[in-house]
Amino acid sequence: MADDKNSVIDIFHFDVLGKYSLIVHPFYDQEIFASLEEKDACVFYGSEPDIAFLAAFRNWMYGLADSYIREWVAEKFFLSRFLLASLVFVVVYFFLGFVIRDPIPFVDEFIGAVVISVIVFFYLYRKDRSAYPVLERKSLFIKRIDSIKFFPSSFTSDVEKAVNNFMTSDFEKWEDFILNISDLKKQKEDKFPSLLNNLEVMLSKNPHKKNFSVMKKLYKKKDYFAVRAFLLSLDKKDAFLLSLYFAALEADREVLNIRTV
Repeated sequence: MADDKNSVIDIFHFDVLGKYSLIVHPFYDQEIFASLEEKDACVFYGSEPDIAFLAAFRNWMYGLADSYIREWVAEKFFLSRFLLASLVFVVVYFFLGFVIRDPIPFVDEFIGAVVISVIVFFYLYRKDRSAYPVLERKSLFIKRIDSIKFFPSSFTSDVEKAVNNFMTSDFEKWEDFILNISDLKKQKEDKFPSLLNNLEVMLSKNPHKKNFSVMKKLYKKKDYFAVRAFLLSLDKKDAFLLSLYFAALEADREVLNIRTV
């Protein structure tokens, strides 16, 4: 599982119906993404991903790194930027109020001070992003992303086949599907928690969050006909993720009392 107890972050690549590549990862959780500085990350795949996908995956990870660094800079240096911008506001306000006289007091001074302090605030933000410690940390993330290794995995291959078979059957026989996932869990206890954790992280964030919420409501009601109809209406990748998550959740609970639909 991708947490503080493990030194490796597990990522899973699935081939959806032989048409789409799908990465199941935990990196929408910023704490886990930040742990890339100290932990290795490995991608376990069933069907081997093509070169174009590997390049797209790395570029996507670079984008995550850039977003993380921007948010880190915005939070870490916020207080110093705020205090300096506030000081500029006070200085400009009193300068305009006492040195430059105008017929309408307060309004011009306030607007001018606000505009200049905002400009200073964002100037300092841009300057912070180009500071050496920030660039050094960004470079470290890029190196860690470039060092991500890909390994073939029988577990990932078996999960991939189970979900694809379930999808090609138009999501019938939930009980058989969950039993298959449960058997895979018993065979690979070490990878199963990571897979379930990654699915939870992904589905709780956009763009999957809305469909995840609907699926949870339908599943909680035990309305499996509605569940099946909903899965049939979804994008293939979303259907893959949701089918796998709820089957994995049942397998993890070891409560296999779902009737076949």
